[in-house]
Amino acid sequence: MSTSVRKILSLLLSATLMVGGFAVARPMTAWAAAPISGPLDFDSMATTDKLADEGWAWDAGTNTLTLNGFDLNCDDTGAAIMLPAGVGSTIVLNGANSITNSGGYGIYSYRNLSIEGGGTLNITTKYTGINGSSNFGLTIGCGALEINSSEENGISGPSVTINGGSVSITSRQEGIAADPDITINGGSINIASDGIGLLAAGNITINGGSGTIKGSPAVLAGNSAGGGTIPLHNGIVVKGADTSGYTANYIIDSVDVPTDAFGHTINGNTFVGTANNTPFNDLWFGLPSSDKSITSFAIPGQVGKTTITSTSATIGAIALTMPYGTDVTRLIPTIAVSANAVVSPASGVVQDFTNPVTYTVTAQDGSTKTYKVTVTATKDAPVGSYSITGGADSSWRKGTVTGAVITCDGDISRFTGANMDGAPVNARDYTAVPGSTIVTFKPTYLNTLALGKHTVEFVYTNGSAATSLTILAAPAPTPKPTPKPKPNDKLPLSGLPSTGDQSLPVSGFAIGLLVALGLGGLALIDKRYFSGSRAK
Repeated sequence: MSTSVRKILSLLLSATLMVGGFAVARPMTAWAAAPISGPLDFDSMATTDKLADEGWAWDAGTNTLTLNGFDLNCDDTGAAIMLPAGVGSTIVLNGANSITNSGGYGIYSYRNLSIEGGGTLNITTKYTGINGSSNFGLTIGCGALEINSSEENGISGPSVTINGGSVSITSRQEGIAADPDITINGGSINIASDGIGLLAAGNITINGGSGTIKGSPAVLAGNSAGGGTIPLHNGIVVKGADTSGYTANYIIDSVDVPTDAFGHTINGNTFVGTANNTPFNDLWFGLPSSDKSITSFAIPGQVGKTTITSTSATIGAIALTMPYGTDVTRLIPTIAVSANAVVSPASGVVQDFTNPVTYTVTAQDGSTKTYKVTVTATKDAPVGSYSITGGADSSWRKGTVTGAVITCDGDISRFTGANMDGAPVNARDYTAVPGSTIVTFKPTYLNTLALGKHTVEFVYTNGSAATSLTILAAPAPTPKPTPKPKPNDKLPLSGLPSTGDQSLPVSGFAIGLLVALGLGGLALIDKRYFSGSRAK
């Protein structure tokens, strides 16, 4: 074999090993669910099976179906998932899962069914979302279950128990229908149905949990003629919504029959809140809340934010400011309070805030908290309400005999005074005359101001205007001129100027020249005299 052939084979082998290495190193994703287009019948599945790529696993020994990323979408007149008839089953939810059956039911179980786990399951069906035979009982322990039924009930069965988790149902008929009983021990339940929200042939017992039930009516135990009760335990409260919100409040008494704490009537198997015993179509239930806070308090046009403080669990204070000149005797506040709490006086009611007003918030459990609300109008007029029409940004020089004149277009009848750098100016230091407002600051006052720019403000009962006034230094004094000597003036002997005096009429240079000439003449005379003496 030639060298070139061996090199080619070696390269091909290396490439093959590299590709194989990548294939081995690539991780396998567990539960990589692929959509399922047909129903699953576990009633006929006697052996343990697992299809990770479809997001489900079945344990035939315990009748446990585990869903993780499960997505079933079918159009079948039966059930999308059929659970076995022998013993009860369990569905464990992990991750997000969904079941859609546009032609029939979601889940059907012959025996008891328990839903557990921390995942979610969305069921969208034509008929009932979760249904069962006469031996069926549903227990929801945890997880999040959402059911949407376009034509029938959300859940139907002999008995339904909710211990925890989250249950949300939207249905054309009943939200949950059970024969005989519905029991709610915990969890969050929210039902919106065109039929009855919670319907039980026997009793509807609420021991815990919270939520809202909407239907026609929201809750019915037994039947319309009676026969069932709605016991409330462990301090659970049910509130019915009327035109003003959730106001009727039913609280457990010494027996398992709820009593009306607000004077409404009750007929034993549903909640009613009007004089003619009309059942409530909208109910909230849960433990009575002790929250009783004013969360916001606002008045239209207020200046800045509202300050809300609490000195204790039962006492608070609120303060806010309105613009200058606001009439505080007829203000309408908008108030928000804690959920299920009420406030008095109510939000939107006209109030006189000349003096502090006390607002009382009542919590769902009946406890109260009072707030003292103080509203003040700002004492400072808003700058810019009026305009300076004369003398704006002017200057005045110290030593000037006339004052500084500034004119504003404000009505002098509303003029209350002038400020200089934020401090009131004494009325004796200026004059104010109409036209509209002409203010003349007196020189005696202006001479006391520091050099530089100052802020002048005209204040009125309904506004103000501001400008600047710059104080300049007084002018420097003009020096007196030196008188010039006349031509015939004689220089007195006693008045010989001292050396360097710049006011002399005869310069020092001239005097020096005369002295030099004199000395030269004397030297010439002396020379001639002595020359003559030697000649004799």
